[in-house]
Amino acid sequence: MIKSNLIKVLNQFSLVLLLISPFAGNFLASLISIATLNITVRLLYHPGIPNVILGGILFQWLQINAKIWYANLKGIAFQEVFSLYGGQENYEPAFYLSSAGLIFLTLGIYLILKRIDSINFLERFNNEINQYSPYKIMLGYIIISLAISVLFNFRLSVPGINTIIVAISKLKWGFYLLFFVVSLKTSKGFKIFILVTAIEIVISLTGYFSEFKYYVIFAFIGYVSYVFNFNLRKLVLLTPLIIVFLNFGIIWTAIKGDYRNYLSGNTDQQIVVVSKTDALNEFINLVSNLDTESYDLAINYFIDRLSFIEFFALTLNVVPEQITYEEGKIWSNALTFYLKPRLFFPNKEVIDDSEHTSKYTGLLLADSEGGASHSIGFMTDSYIDFGPVLMHLPIFLLGIVLASCFKYFLLKSFNTIWGIVFASPFYLLANFYSFNLIKVIGNIIIYVIVIYVLKRFFIRAIDPFFREKNINKIPPPKPEVVISVN
Repeated sequence: MIKSNLIKVLNQFSLVLLLISPFAGNFLASLISIATLNITVRLLYHPGIPNVILGGILFQWLQINAKIWYANLKGIAFQEVFSLYGGQENYEPAFYLSSAGLIFLTLGIYLILKRIDSINFLERFNNEINQYSPYKIMLGYIIISLAISVLFNFRLSVPGINTIIVAISKLKWGFYLLFFVVSLKTSKGFKIFILVTAIEIVISLTGYFSEFKYYVIFAFIGYVSYVFNFNLRKLVLLTPLIIVFLNFGIIWTAIKGDYRNYLSGNTDQQIVVVSKTDALNEFINLVSNLDTESYDLAINYFIDRLSFIEFFALTLNVVPEQITYEEGKIWSNALTFYLKPRLFFPNKEVIDDSEHTSKYTGLLLADSEGGASHSIGFMTDSYIDFGPVLMHLPIFLLGIVLASCFKYFLLKSFNTIWGIVFASPFYLLANFYSFNLIKVIGNIIIYVIVIYVLKRFFIRAIDPFFREKNINKIPPPKPEVVISVN
């Protein structure tokens, strides 16, 4: 078996949370939170394969539990935490239903992932990676990043092509995770990785939707998946980086409204009309002028943005008292919507998240015409369809489907290298607590179809570009990064 200290670290972390819980005003919810965290990690963690699905599920856990632990830190009741939209009176039932839904989703995923022989995969990866050049993998990541930037300029020019380009763009993160893992095996490679990541983060800040968080998340997933001799001490040493990352998220929350207005030329559209240099100058200007009052207010908005149970809580006021259960209508629409590609059905209805959310929450939310989009969340959609008990059955089946697709691309690709590239973007497909059900299903369907075509018809022609002409030139792995199987 593969030795890893992650479960030991989880036990230590859970003990700390358990010691805090009795002194907080949310004891039962805290216990459920700790239990859910342990169930997901213990069932889904598989050292030796990219643990991207676990990463996505843990982010869902964070979205469900963020306000529980924020309330504990502040010494207040769960229902007293700041909410932009309200719904605090139903926080607890929304939390319990979401926690149960996450467990059912995890169980569905587990039934498939437990069949993966991670030891065999890891042995094959260790053998096959030596046939590839770390620098060519780095170059491949840079090329695909640039290509995606160019493609995005044309994504709205042809009806239906946007979904294909978005699916292809997810491969960037597959190359990025592979780039990270391979760079750990070379002394010079990791320095280049840090440099490239720093440049990418800076460039990402000039876009309307900043992707800076993904660089940290995918690097951490790669570390947890392929470096096994970490412990709680090493995790504590990462605390300064975690604090910096969280502070950056708070600062971004504080300035993003004004910053996005500047990027879009005050048009309320999700576009960028200024140069990257001007964008960075404005970003620096907004950060430097941020005052303490705005920062403190941004903390509440950051937690409110990170958490995503408000819409579920508000829906409990509306369904079934005002609107009866839909009895499968939302699930049925989600499963059939993408069987009609917009490329061939240009008059197909446009998804308006805000309109859907407004209907079932009773809120009046800005829609896509106002440059806004508010998703109600897939678990809320499942509740609207089937109620608090039966909602968990389709969620369980969704876990089986998601994990089956992941397993297929991981094990049935050209080799383990391409398996990691194709499977790693499943973090983006598993991190969907805040997505409407129709987008959850659509993202999975489109990614599977597009990447299957690439895998089936193009990879054999592309693969030689990444190969090392003389594998003896590759330095041996550092001892700390040796991926050993015992």
